[in-house]
This record gives sequence, structure tokens and C-alpha cells, in this order.
Amino acid sequence: MKRIIALLVMLLISTVSYADNSKHDFSIGTEVSSITYKEPELMKNKGIMKGITGSYTYRNRLLLKAEGRYAFGEVDYSSPISGTMDDIKDYIIEGRGLVGYGISPKPFGFEVSPYTGIGYRYLNNDMGHRFTSVGHFGYERESMQWYLPLGLELIKSFKNNWSVVITGEVNTLLRGRQKNHVGYIPGYVDFTNKQRNGFGQRVSLELKKETPKITYSIGPFLRHSDIRQSETAVGAYIIPTIPIEFIEPRNQSTEVGVQFKVTF
Repeated sequence: MKRIIALLVMLLISTVSYADNSKHDFSIGTEVSSITYKEPELMKNKGIMKGITGSYTYRNRLLLKAEGRYAFGEVDYSSPISGTMDDIKDYIIEGRGLVGYGISPKPFGFEVSPYTGIGYRYLNNDMGHRFTSVGHFGYERESMQWYLPLGLELIKSFKNNWSVVITGEVNTLLRGRQKNHVGYIPGYVDFTNKQRNGFGQRVSLELKKETPKITYSIGPFLRHSDIRQSETAVGAYIIPTIPIEFIEPRNQSTEVGVQFKVTF
């Protein structure tokens, strides 16, 4: 994976160094979404996230893109086993490097660019030092995932500088870690589960209006992931010599929202 990241960075640097400045775009934006995280039959988190986004794009048949986002909000926890808890602080940090290539001629008038790259997503869910409605300990959880995106971008231009951008993508989990901060609970120790199997999908639609200096865009998006059961890790001891192992169950995350951006 380190070789893949290094190759993408070298390609980005070498291409930008000789690129025509007119083909560089910088975007900033904001988004709001509804997020649902669940471990089927065990628990569910649901709430509203608000975020900021930023990206750099170079396009000249070759497509190079670096993008990031930060989202934050509060979610409500519910479980048939351990009760409920409201107003839990959540935040997400994500960064991606993408490389693609425009297909010519344009089929049906669409600019078509398949792409791939590397992505990293970090999610923090902080229930630490709180109790659920039935008295269960809460704890802080950190989810860290490296994934491989494979997608297709379609652009259709219309009169008066209007255009539509449709993007579809599938993701394959390369490596994940779930860190559980439970050491403050009597008898437990902090532990990290490794995750090796999972996938995801992303779909977005953008309506864009270009002006002489700024391009405005708005549109909905869907982001979904399905991460399989993790490997085991020691999280507690009956006595100092008898460890107890835990798994991170299969989990699914779905985020549906709308994004507004300006591009310079």
C-alpha cells in the first residue's frame, strides 16, 4: 500500500509541474447529511452531520484529484441489549488521492473518466465516561480505514454554461482498525481489532453553473460501507493470566446528504 501511495504522489507532482494553469481547479464547499451506523441486531447510531470539503483537480484527458473533508455532529445510540444514549459527539476526517483518464470520443456527448486511487477515512464516536439508559458503560471508539476506490465520472454540458456531473464508485477495504478505549472500565484494557474485508459504494449528482470567475454546484450524494467481522483482540482479563477476546461485529454505515461547492 505504501508503494501505491508513493506512486500516486509522484505522478501528481510530476504532472502538476508541467501542467497548463488553466486546467487547475480549486473547490471549497459545505455539506449536511443524515448518517446511520449499525451493527445488525446489536446496535444503531443515527444523527445529523455537517461538514466542510476541499479539493484540487487537474484535468487534461489525464485526471488528477486530491480531496478531503471534515464532518461533525451528534448521534443517538440505541441497542436492544444495552439501552440508549443521546447526543454523542461524532466526527469524520477523510482524504483521497485519485487518478483517471478521459475517454475519447465522448459517448452520447458525455465526458467519461474512469478513475482509481487511495482513500483514508477516520471516524471518532465518543461515548466515553457516560452511561446508557440501563447503566452500561459507554466508551470512545476510533475507526480507521484505508480503501481502494474504483469509479466513473460522467459530465454532460448544456447551453448557457450549465452542466451535470454524475459519479458512481465502489470501494474495497484494504486495511482497517477499530480502536476501543475501554481501559477506564474495571477489568478491561484498551484494544484494537484489525479489519480486512469490506466494501462500499458512492453515488453523487452535481448541477453546475459556470460564471467567468467562479463555478457553483449543488447536488445530493449517497455513501455506504459494509465492513465484515474483524479479527479478535484481547480486551479484558478474568484474572491477570486469563484473557478474554473480543471481535468488532459486521457493521454498516450509510450517509445521505447534499453538498454545495464553489470552484475557482
